[in-house]
Amino acid sequence: MYKSRLHLIFIAMHTEEKIYLRKDTCMPGTKTEVFSASTREETLEEVLVEEDVQKQNEIVLYNDDVNTFDHVIETLIDVCDHTPEQAEQCSIIVHYKGKCTVKTGPYEDLRPRCSMLLDAGLSAEIV
Repeated sequence: MYKSRLHLIFIAMHTEEKIYLRKDTCMPGTKTEVFSASTREETLEEVLVEEDVQKQNEIVLYNDDVNTFDHVIETLIDVCDHTPEQAEQCSIIVHYKGKCTVKTGPYEDLRPRCSMLLDAGLSAEIV
């Protein structure tokens, strides 16, 4: 599911006496509000904030007492496309913290990867 929304535009325009701040939410049926305040600072600023919201899932790898560091590292390199350094760091985090997010993305991409981790004997789930 992919959504793209333009949330807020703030435009601050300075005059000698006042700053005028215009707030647009860029949504149908919304109103523009104008605020003013006295100030001695000179400001001209325009900020446009656009947020792309995409549903991201995570594969979480859990610690176990069965698999070796080498096996976990090799599996993360093969299945999750980690670099050797990434895979080593994730294996250390899993060992000391009990779990680590090893991959994020859309569910359709993570499902086969999680299955391969499970087939390799690792403990993992998609959250």
